[in-house]
Amino acid sequence: MYAGGVLVRLPNAMLSDSWMTLVAGRTIFRHGLPTVDTYTTWAHGVRWVDQQWLAQIFFGGLALLGGVKLALLAYAVATIAALALAILAARRLGGSSRSVPLVAALAIPQLAGDWLLRAQSLTYVMFAALVWLLVADARSPSRRILLAFPLLVLWANLHGSVVIAAGLVALRGITVLAAKPRRTGRGLALVLVPWLCVFASPYATALPSYYQSVFLNRGLSALATEWGASSPSLMTAPFYLLAFGGVALLARRWKTVSLFERLVFLVLLVAGMIALRNMVWFSLASIVLVSPRLDDVLPAQGRQEAQPLVKRGLPAAALCVAAVLAVALVSRSERWYEQSYPAKPASVVATAAARDPSLAVFADERYADWLLWRQPTLAGRISYDARFELLSNSQLVSIYFWRSHIGREWTSIPGCRAIVLVNLLEEPLTERALLRERGTRRIYRDSRISILVRRSHSCSRHSPSA
Repeated sequence: MYAGGVLVRLPNAMLSDSWMTLVAGRTIFRHGLPTVDTYTTWAHGVRWVDQQWLAQIFFGGLALLGGVKLALLAYAVATIAALALAILAARRLGGSSRSVPLVAALAIPQLAGDWLLRAQSLTYVMFAALVWLLVADARSPSRRILLAFPLLVLWANLHGSVVIAAGLVALRGITVLAAKPRRTGRGLALVLVPWLCVFASPYATALPSYYQSVFLNRGLSALATEWGASSPSLMTAPFYLLAFGGVALLARRWKTVSLFERLVFLVLLVAGMIALRNMVWFSLASIVLVSPRLDDVLPAQGRQEAQPLVKRGLPAAALCVAAVLAVALVSRSERWYEQSYPAKPASVVATAAARDPSLAVFADERYADWLLWRQPTLAGRISYDARFELLSNSQLVSIYFWRSHIGREWTSIPGCRAIVLVNLLEEPLTERALLRERGTRRIYRDSRISILVRRSHSCSRHSPSA
């Protein structure tokens, strides 16, 4: 079911971060690692710490080789492998064939919320492997824990969530020191070395400021909902059910659960409540941590082995369905994978920009990097893109005012001379407000996008880039 869902929703897996990943990967292939921004006008020349460079090379290289289609198929494999590895870990660590699917069913809705092609997609399977490694070591210490260090080094060049991964390894070190003070060397290595691995990057000296701009930037939560705190709702109900149920199960078997497992569960639970984007880590870890404890409360009458027809027939049927879906999707054209991003609007913007080089191109982050991918000549003409960490607080506030129509001069934020791409799905009233201005005309419109050319003499010359 999970694999089928991932495959069927592939056309919806491309959003702002996806296009940014492909654009940056193409840039690295052609010009090497970036150091300053050259894509946008608002952040032009600002230092760019491209911490995710290796993931961008991976996905960008695949897109250059086989188009967006190949990059999406690779993302699907990585996303499906993450759940498969978490389930395998849960089974090897004591979860039964009944408990593991039940917990996984609660985890899947939150995992589905991250069905997007982006740098983070490659780290889900690494997270499942790390949790398996750490929990196994907590139950029976071995030298295999050293595998966590090269894993973190690789992760440090894929995505900023390596900070969470390093924290879990350090947490394992703290529990080693607390349980067996004689193993000071092992415990200290697990506490300290992970943070050295975090900085094993070409951007090592710049990473502290990068992480500060990302994790301590309050403006991100106002513009990107996934950075906001979670709250009980229909969408987050599986998360909270898994959270409260997991707490009850761990409390029931508190003395038989290792200190490390208890701490990991609670730390990831708090992280998931602080930010929606962290729910995926809690959900993957819960499959490993909660499944073995669920067997203690399941009715004993249902614990007998399933019939051979069920044990062999159900997986065979599932594999056949997934295989048929995979073959059908591989045979689809490139256009099908980009059905949410038709080619015509990008060419319209590029043509208008070529006719008047003085016009800036103002689009929200959903479409900004897509324009750069489809029309590389627009580099340096886009106002801003998905890299909010490069923007100042005043620029972030300007974007928020634009989206919320706050203030008398909110319409002047794109500038008096600009090509404005309006996202009709999220900003339905913006188009009407701009068209009331003298000197603004519409050159394209469909159900998702409206493209306006603005040459207004009446708007304020306030510039957020200043």
